[in-house]
Amino acid sequence: MASRLTRREALAVGVATALAPVMARTSVLDALPDPGVLDSAFQAFEQRRGWLRTTDLLAVVDFSVPSYEPRMFIVRADDQSILRTALVAHGKGSDPAPEPSPVPTRFSNLMGSQASCVGAFVTGRRYLGRHGPSLRIQGLDPTNNNAEAREIVIHSAPYVDPERARSGIPVGWSEGCFAVPEPDRDEIVHLLRDGAFLFAGVSSAA
Repeated sequence: MASRLTRREALAVGVATALAPVMARTSVLDALPDPGVLDSAFQAFEQRRGWLRTTDLLAVVDFSVPSYEPRMFIVRADDQSILRTALVAHGKGSDPAPEPSPVPTRFSNLMGSQASCVGAFVTGRRYLGRHGPSLRIQGLDPTNNNAEAREIVIHSAPYVDPERARSGIPVGWSEGCFAVPEPDRDEIVHLLRDGAFLFAGVSSAA
């Protein structure tokens, strides 16, 4: 009897198969989310599955991954294969350096912090904003329950530049939003619209 694949092995298989149609649109494809972040994401997803509108996939943002590598992973819920990856910015308030650093060093739920926040989120409705089609999100944990009031959303931004990332240079800062590259925006907004699950975390070893 064949042994069951571990979650990380299943994700690796997903990179080799399910991701093939989007290879040209991502900068680095060998990155995987930290196993601890992934486990926390699936635990939180299962706890809230009953009232999510979209339960066939979820998005995981691993802020342990450098910002010049894809660190948003859209994952199938059934076999845990990766549908696609994307670069995503972290907030200026999460990075005390004078220029953007690869990984954030602090997270905040406070109004005006301009920092990224972590925990479980559910997506809301799609809307057309100054960055084009975007998604509202609602924080579900004490670490992110001000996200809606802070206007933390998923949107695109030119400072999340794949060319810059391919050179190993950290992408620019957001004000706490999950900012993604403009070429990836429409597909991400489409996949995650109206009641999908998003989890943002960081490795305990980071």
